[in-house]
Amino acid sequence: MGEQQSAGGQIPVPVTKPRLAKMEAERHRTSALELHRMTGTARPHCRTTIAGPRREMEATESAEPTRPDLFYETLDALLTYVNRILGLSELDRITMRCRDRRVLEEGSRVLDALWVHRELIGTFVRENPLCLPADRLACALPWCHAVRDLFACVDVHAEYAVYLGRDRLFAVRPVLGRPATPSATPSLARLVLLPFDGHIVTDSRIVQLSDKLGPGGAEQLATHLAAASRQPLIETASQLIAFGKEVENP
Repeated sequence: MGEQQSAGGQIPVPVTKPRLAKMEAERHRTSALELHRMTGTARPHCRTTIAGPRREMEATESAEPTRPDLFYETLDALLTYVNRILGLSELDRITMRCRDRRVLEEGSRVLDALWVHRELIGTFVRENPLCLPADRLACALPWCHAVRDLFACVDVHAEYAVYLGRDRLFAVRPVLGRPATPSATPSLARLVLLPFDGHIVTDSRIVQLSDKLGPGGAEQLATHLAAASRQPLIETASQLIAFGKEVENP
């Protein structure tokens, strides 16, 4: 999707539903928040893969949500809330599951902001401004421990892909279908890893930075991989949360 443009200021989005009135109050209380452009964002030549379904899926609150529904309905609601607080997009609803490229780009920009201001996740869960059911709130709460970093995809299995972080290996599963992976292995990608349904998933994106290793890159990768392989594979949601807490509080 290329380099994200910095926000040009807050754009007021009218709240048209009574249940969103509380959100508008929260927006005024947090008007002092400023969104800073993240360093190291994807360059124009990078390729971004939106993982998971891209079609609109509307589930009723009375029905038991499917695994993809639970993930994307929670993510979309959280992004819509973050956008109303930070005023990044004119869109009234932010979603990461549609076919419109512009909508996906707007959603990706709000996602980037979310990981800068992840403290908003706690407020979202605590105040529940969109009146979500308990399972959606429980899904969103541990995302405050998301792990955002550069990773190298080093192996692909039927149910998950193995990504090498700075010093650990992670088993990353898809929300739906086969694992979404870069076009080549090994390759460098920017990921945000989330705990979900007992496993580890991405925040719906894989930002591929390079599929070619520079001079000496193969040797460095092999050394790094050998060291990481001596530690257990991080493959469960609880393991990712524990790792995220260690990163936050070394």
